[in-house]
Amino acid sequence: MNRIILIGNGFDLAHGLKTSYADFINKFWKVQKDNANSFGDWKGENGSFVYENDFFKLKTIKYNKYQDIATLKQDISYYKNNFLERIEKVRVINNWVDLEELYYRELLKCLKIEKDNDDTFLVSSIKKLNEDFDCIRKEFENYLSENIKNEIDKDKKLDEIYQHIWNENDDFSGKVLFLNFNYTDTEKLYTKKIEENEDIDAAIDEERNIVIHIHGVVNNPDNPMIFGYGDELAVDFKDIENTNRNEFLENAKSIKYLETSNYDELLDFLKEEYEVFIFGHSCGNSDRTLLNTIFENPKLEKIIPFYYKESENKDNYSEIVKNISRSFTKESNSKSNLRKHVEKHKSCKPLYYENKIEVDLKEFLEKEFVKIDGAREYALIEKNDKKHEINSFYIGKHQVTQEKYIQIMDCKNQSNFKGENLPVERVTWYDCAEFCDKLSKKYKLSTFYNLSNIIKGDNGEIRKADILINHTAKGFRLPSENEWEYAATSEGKFQKNDKELYSRNERTNDIIDLGWFLENSEKSTHPVGQKKPNDLGIYDMSGNVWEWCEDWYDDSGINRVNRGGSWGDNARSARVSYRNVSTPGYRNGNLGFRLACSL
Repeated sequence: MNRIILIGNGFDLAHGLKTSYADFINKFWKVQKDNANSFGDWKGENGSFVYENDFFKLKTIKYNKYQDIATLKQDISYYKNNFLERIEKVRVINNWVDLEELYYRELLKCLKIEKDNDDTFLVSSIKKLNEDFDCIRKEFENYLSENIKNEIDKDKKLDEIYQHIWNENDDFSGKVLFLNFNYTDTEKLYTKKIEENEDIDAAIDEERNIVIHIHGVVNNPDNPMIFGYGDELAVDFKDIENTNRNEFLENAKSIKYLETSNYDELLDFLKEEYEVFIFGHSCGNSDRTLLNTIFENPKLEKIIPFYYKESENKDNYSEIVKNISRSFTKESNSKSNLRKHVEKHKSCKPLYYENKIEVDLKEFLEKEFVKIDGAREYALIEKNDKKHEINSFYIGKHQVTQEKYIQIMDCKNQSNFKGENLPVERVTWYDCAEFCDKLSKKYKLSTFYNLSNIIKGDNGEIRKADILINHTAKGFRLPSENEWEYAATSEGKFQKNDKELYSRNERTNDIIDLGWFLENSEKSTHPVGQKKPNDLGIYDMSGNVWEWCEDWYDDSGINRVNRGGSWGDNARSARVSYRNVSTPGYRNGNLGFRLACSL
């Protein structure tokens, strides 16, 4: 019996490749921002700033270099590429988008044009959709060719994956077909390993290791990218065919398959008995026609989904099977064939054994945080009246940036000074608590804050809320005032008589070297991490923006503490010992925050 290794984009993502549509769209907008800053010009009526390209036109009278993507999008006067506009609208609602699925939905909209519109209008609308879609496809191919070369993470459990493909302990002796639905060649890591394995004589036989890139390869004219829709089994596809307009079939995958020999090679392989291993493929409807050919072939023996393990007790096996079920469509016994061929959960394995979310969390902490060792006792320098025990915790190397804040909160940028790498400001204590809880949920951690009984002002901002803090939670939070000062002093290396000093750097205590304050800031925030860090490698703990702490200032429960000084305050305010206060609903262009984390 032969074996098909069905490779989807989840396989690329597991190898560290940024090949998702979200990765592409995010990079696309960064390029658009840079191009606008480089090539835009003041012209037109009233001295407006105007910039346009094949995708959109900008027009504003308030231009001063776009520091973030959100501001650029706000200044778009109209989209020249309507498909790009649809992408953005869908992203706002769902926070993600499948470009091929969206194209198919837009195709169906073209079918629903009012019947009183003439044929010319119908042809014009589908022609425009295809042109716009083709522009996005070309951008996607350029993105892949420029960003994916030599980026494969070769440390990702090669031996384990190899054992899945070619288990030396079973009696498998058939051919292996790597059916790659991606535009990359990650399968080479495994075909190469198989061919180099001297313990399996037959593995050296190239005829037993077949690779088919069914959807083409980036920048390969002999095997061009196939990018479109592949669900000809859908009920409404008949309506598309009945239009008698070839423009509606421009991006049909089944027709595109005829341009190469890939599909014929697959059909030849399906003539003998085979089993299917699913590696990182969602088995969605955009490939349903081809999957149906594989799954309802009488030569199929079994389908083995290699699922993604989200946590110790949760995986996506069920989601994969639900998607597989849609590709079994024969009216007679379709679902009984599904149950017959798909391996039960207990017989399947995770594609990777490590918990991906835990791995992502570990990488995030290693890159963005410093671990602080605990202390039996520590007292605030200024007060020196109460000693606190400090447990080990993590604290952010940088103040939270606008890019990170917008990404997690999925909101507009309300900071006074706009810039992706500038510290976020004009955030209330409540905003910070909500951010921390959302970040904790992203990494499947428990949450510290529960904002209940919320009272909002006329503008929708939270003005008051009952705060229920779970101090035993394992997740992201604001640092306590003691933790903040303990980290700023490089684990308590200041004493009471050092209260005039700034964030501790043993080589300098000059505020000019350590932070942005009134005399050197030019009345603005600056990108995080530009000044010298303290001895623990933590930046901007003196100056740039004030940082919210978790604590109340005193027993009255009116004001929350913030520490560190800011761009708009004198050097004295940037001392490690200086305590500032604000009501938790207060927001200002000099007030931001830094993360802490307990695990």
